[in-house]
Order: sequence, then C-alpha cells, then structure tokens
Amino acid sequence: MQADSRQRLPTQKNISGDAACFVQRCFLKLMRDCLPIIQALPPQPYFMKLLRIVLLALPVSAAVLLGASHFLPAEIDVQQAVFLQQPPEEVYPYLNNPTEWQRWSVLNKQHDPSMIHLYGGPLQGKGARLQWSGDRIGDGQLLFTESIQPGTIAYRQSQPGDTSAILGIFTLQAHKGGTQVVWRQQTALRQTPLAKLQGVLQKYKMRTEAEKGLQGLQKLLGVRKLKS
Repeated sequence: MQADSRQRLPTQKNISGDAACFVQRCFLKLMRDCLPIIQALPPQPYFMKLLRIVLLALPVSAAVLLGASHFLPAEIDVQQAVFLQQPPEEVYPYLNNPTEWQRWSVLNKQHDPSMIHLYGGPLQGKGARLQWSGDRIGDGQLLFTESIQPGTIAYRQSQPGDTSAILGIFTLQAHKGGTQVVWRQQTALRQTPLAKLQGVLQKYKMRTEAEKGLQGLQKLLGVRKLKS
C-alpha cells in the first residue's frame, strides 16, 4: 500500500469572540478619526453632502472588510477530479514529465503566447523542475518532490519573491477500466487581513486553472466524465 504523500499544512485556528471585539474596536477608531473631518465640512451645497456620505461610507466599508477577513480560512485547499478512459500507466507519463505539461495545462503558448519554458534536473520524476515566464501567467517554478509510479506525483510550486508555496499532488487510481485522477493543491496564507482577502481571488484562480488543466488532459487523452 502506498503511503499518503500529501504534505500537511497548518490548520486554521478556531475563531473566538475576540474577532467581533476587534472589528468593533476598528470600526469605532475609524469613526472617531473621520467624524472631525465630516463635521468640519460646510453644510451646503449638494456635492458637499455627497462628499460627507462618501467619507462616512469609506470607514464603514473598511471596517466590514477588515472584520470579514477574520472569518476567512487561513489556507487554500483546492481539489478537482477527472475520469479518463486510459489506465494509470498511460496517464502517468503526462503528469510525471514536466515537458508534457504544456500539452494539457495552462502553462502553454495558447494561454500565454509570451510564455518561455525552462527545464532542469532529471527528465521526469522526483527532482524534475519546470520554470516559466509569461506576461499573462507570470513567473514561477515547479519542482517534483515525489513520484511513485503509477499512482502518485507530488510537487512544490513557487513564485519569485513569495515565501509561500503551493503543495500539489496527483493521485491516480484504476477505476472501471480507466483512471480516476485527483488533483489537490494546498497553500498557507499569511495571517493578515489583506492576505486572507487576496486568498479568495487566489483560490478562484487555482480552481479555474486546475479545471482548465484537467479539461486539457481530457482533450489530449479522451474522457467520459469530469467532476469537481
């Protein structure tokens, strides 16, 4: 039996009543800072009234966003699955060889015509490395950290200047004459309100790119059913 190779990420701390108190304190502080400005404005004309409304709405909106961030998860966990007609032995090479990724993933010139690929380490398996750079997709690196043929491929994806990394794993299981491919990606977020809010967009991007990648794998190898 193959060991579970998924790398564990820190679990999110339970949310306590302190979060509500923190939000309340932030809201009151913002109101105290803005009220003198609002009160100092002349009572006329119309655009001054509108300005007052805007100045009042800004701290309220900021307090709401700041408070909402405390209820957002501290990590991103995205999982997608696809059923392919081919056995695991035929699917595995397309995932285990980084030079094959541009044939099915979003890391290709159709998605980003300016993309450049660089490869390092062994041709496939543990230690194989893929680097890319593109105007649309950005810069990044993917390093295979584990490869157990034909069932498991794990990797670490990172970007320049970013201390966090995406830990990804493909699990291939023989199922009803084909292969069930499960693609899971995890990354921890910095414990700041802004990082958690950005995490919402990052999760959407990761899920969208994973869906497009599995659809590309479907198109390349043939498919019966896609599910997430």
